[in-house]
Amino acid sequence: MVLDLLCAAGSQHIVEDEDELLTVYQNSNYIKDVVGYIAGFVVRSILKRIQCEVCAKEIKSHETNSLLLNKKNRGGLTMANADVVSICQVAERTVREYSKKSNHISIDYLVLKSISMLCIDNFK
Repeated sequence: MVLDLLCAAGSQHIVEDEDELLTVYQNSNYIKDVVGYIAGFVVRSILKRIQCEVCAKEIKSHETNSLLLNKKNRGGLTMANADVVSICQVAERTVREYSKKSNHISIDYLVLKSISMLCIDNFK
C-alpha cells in the first residue's frame, strides 16, 4: 500500500530497502499534500467557532500548489494559509516522531513539543 501511495505522490526512483521506503514516503509530497488537506479541515472547523472577520480572513487561502487539493477541490474545499499549514506540518512530524517512541504519550506533551519546534519568528 505504501508503494501505491509513493507512486501516486510522484516518487520516481525505485526503493529497495524498507527503511529507505519509509523515509521516501515520509518526505514525499504526499505527506505535505495530506497535511495541507487536513489543515483546510482545521481552518474550516475554526471558522465555525470564531466570529472575528479579520481572523477568519487571515487563516484562509484562495490558492494552493497542492496537487491533491487541486484534484479534490470542486469549489467547496476550505484552503488554509501557509502559516496554518506550517503549524499542521510541525504537529504531524511531532506526532509521527513520538508515536514511534511510546504508545502512552499525553496530548499535553505533544502540544508542548510541537510548540517548541515552531519558529515563532516566521509568524510575525
